[in-house]
Formats: sequence, structure tokens, C-alpha cells
Amino acid sequence: MSPQKRSAPRVCEGCGDEFLARPSEVLAGRARFCSRRCVQERNVELAAKVNRKPGGWLQRRYEKKRTTHLVQESARRKLAYAVKYGHLRRLNCELCGNENTDGHHMDYSRPLDVVWLCRPHHAAFHNNKLKDEEILKIETIYSSKVSDVVEVG
Repeated sequence: MSPQKRSAPRVCEGCGDEFLARPSEVLAGRARFCSRRCVQERNVELAAKVNRKPGGWLQRRYEKKRTTHLVQESARRKLAYAVKYGHLRRLNCELCGNENTDGHHMDYSRPLDVVWLCRPHHAAFHNNKLKDEEILKIETIYSSKVSDVVEVG
């Protein structure tokens, strides 16, 4: 019985050097480059051909979103931390009493002052589909919470 062949000789598409690849990688079509460095260099070349930055559109989109929504992201993280570690308790929806709620920030500079709304009411609030009396109720609940915090602290 002859020993199994464990590697197949291939030529790198990036640098042209010969390297050994597993037969399973060759069959899957993944054995094209000898190293990650060759893959990265090839991606930079392709990005230059199509007149793009090497980071790609997804990275640019993330960076843009991160810089424009930094205050909102910070408030969401602080609220999530407070809920996770028991500093703040998640309440039922202020409008319908549903237990599955999201914290709605009326003012991102006060990250722990939120109105608890269920997903449907939270989405309706952001899409301007709530009734006027529901919006008024949310605003009065928020203003009473803020005044409670000011009185105590």
C-alpha cells in the first residue's frame, strides 16, 4: 500500500512562488495564494484598479456612521451596561405593558433617562405613526422622570 499524497504543488497567483496545498483546499478552490500577505497585496491591487480605498465600502460606511452617531452609541452602551449589571431595571412598555421593551432616549446626553417602549411602539414612535395622545403620554412620563432625578440629586 502506498502512502497517501498529503499535499499538491500549486503556484501562487500573487507572487508566482510554488507552494504545497492540501488536496481538499485545491478541490474547494481556496489554494490560490501562498500566504495571507499575498492575499492582502492582491486585494490592494484590485482595490486600486477599481479606484477604491483598500478598506472597502463597508469599512468607510462604518467609520462614517461611527463618527456621526458617537453620542448615540455611547448612550446605548451605557444603558446596556446598566441593565446588564443591575444598576437599572428594564420596565414594561409605558403604553401597553408589554414585557419585551427597548429603552427610548429622549435626550442622548442623559443615557440612563429612558422611556421603556415595546418594539412596535418604539418603531411607531420613530416612524411618526403614534397617536398624539400617546406621544404626549411618553413626553410627560419622560419629563416626570427627569424632574424626579433633578429633585433627588
